[in-house]
Amino acid sequence: MSLQNALWVIRNQEITEEIHQLSRALNFEPEYTALLFSRGVTTFEQARRFFKPSYDDLYDPMLFRDMDEAVEHLALAVQRGEKIMFYGDYDVDGTTSVALMSRFFRSFYPNFITYIPDRYTEGYGLTLRGVQYAKLSGVHTIVTLDCGIKSVELAKEIRHLGMHLIVIDHHTPGHTFPDAVAVVDAKRPDCPYPYKELSACAVAFKLACALADRFCIDKGQLYDLLDLVALSIGADMVPLTDENRILMMMGLQVLNSKPTLGLAALIKSAGITGPITSYHVGFIIGPRINAAGRIDHANVALELLTTDDLNKATEIANQIESLNAERKSIQDLTANEAISMVKSNPERYNYAIALYGKDWLKGVLGIVAARLVEEFYRPAIVFTESQGKLVGSARSTPTVDIYNVLERCEQHIYQYGGHRQAAGVTVLPEKFEEFFSEFNHQVKSLSTIDDRQRTLVAEAVIRLAQIDEKFTRLSTKHLQPTGYGNPTPLFVSRKLKVLESSRLMGADQSHIRLHLHEEMTNTTKEAVWFSKGHYFEQIRSASAVDVMYRVEFNDFRNERRIQLRVEDIALHS
Repeated sequence: MSLQNALWVIRNQEITEEIHQLSRALNFEPEYTALLFSRGVTTFEQARRFFKPSYDDLYDPMLFRDMDEAVEHLALAVQRGEKIMFYGDYDVDGTTSVALMSRFFRSFYPNFITYIPDRYTEGYGLTLRGVQYAKLSGVHTIVTLDCGIKSVELAKEIRHLGMHLIVIDHHTPGHTFPDAVAVVDAKRPDCPYPYKELSACAVAFKLACALADRFCIDKGQLYDLLDLVALSIGADMVPLTDENRILMMMGLQVLNSKPTLGLAALIKSAGITGPITSYHVGFIIGPRINAAGRIDHANVALELLTTDDLNKATEIANQIESLNAERKSIQDLTANEAISMVKSNPERYNYAIALYGKDWLKGVLGIVAARLVEEFYRPAIVFTESQGKLVGSARSTPTVDIYNVLERCEQHIYQYGGHRQAAGVTVLPEKFEEFFSEFNHQVKSLSTIDDRQRTLVAEAVIRLAQIDEKFTRLSTKHLQPTGYGNPTPLFVSRKLKVLESSRLMGADQSHIRLHLHEEMTNTTKEAVWFSKGHYFEQIRSASAVDVMYRVEFNDFRNERRIQLRVEDIALHS
């Protein structure tokens, strides 16, 4: 068993005649084409769309159920000069959605306002306070973005107050749709849109495309909005497949050529140099945008994403850097406390984790839940107390649908919403133990032993001697953008010697730098394993090791070298 108690699965894609045929058509090595086959890319046209997508590869936005109603209603509202509110959630997906509609509409129609609820005083999604604010502001139509699909009662209130509602969402609907002019959500059972996994900002982009056609607006203006779409896709962990991958690729082009002033300032303040990749979007830029809503108010991030003032953009970017540092400190303290709680009572959390701390900050609950999933490999919900209720964020392992689990616990839940890997849930304090018992039971019944076993999938077992610059370039750069749904390929090399020059590194000595030697080919490669310094003595004492890793270039002080980024290690006694 590996040091992380993970099951290693080796794909070993057979080099078939079909792979040889596509290799000849693409002028690729068959081993590289095998990487494409393992990602479902098996024809020349699919490969063309994978590597060189264009606007023409995007699906027609009018394929969404109710998109025509949404477009016609908004077109009429513009013609009549009626006020529109763009209402979004406070995370990256919601914030970018509101910013996108704001940047799009302000070029041709100024009579709109934006609204993002306060995480701490209002909570998630469409709120009564937001609806009342819309009424007081003279709003005619509320357009919800990244929320609203389950706001059945508030939809009735909106109609009662004489306003109209359009829902633009990507979450799983409930049993009843809200009473709205249009409900645009690919996850509607009756929606024929061919791709179901778009981020909410991507759905908002589709609405903008449809409106641009309706108003004969230059499509070039829409291209400039794709930096926001890429940010939402990377931060919301929707799969990088099909249309999401196309939008991410085009969005990265914008981020690397002409990002909005706010994102350019944030990239600079974060210290990012070189080309912006999906990694930067998901793990550096996205968390900073989220930090505004976690620690302060998401309006800070919204202003950053919409300002045309360079000085203002720089000022807000620096403010967000401070908020992000504070967020990191708080989340680390909370995560350590939560991990200790689980370790002190492991029998209680055999299949699932649900726990709460009275004073835990609502803004870091999702991050802490993700840390628990990583540490214990089981679905986790982390709650805090808010306005007399327990408000929580849920995260799950790749094979357990957390939304489906919550649906089966519905009788013990005050409210919930989300999708397969992440959800929000509110429980009454007196119902918590009943909820946890049912939650644990449902996770157990809906998962198999394999679901409860951390699994790492590698493409093949290879020799270190095979890893040269061409191999590294093909297995990294040409598969970009990578992430959830299109992971960077992993490889395994066996029976490697750990050389004496291996050492701990980092200010707190928490990382490992390994020098791995393959005797059969007399090859040595450098490897790094981050945040796993506690394994160093075991690794150094082993007679040999099997290593699972991804291959990457390390550019340091104008020198490029190949290194292995370790994912897991198995020891030979």
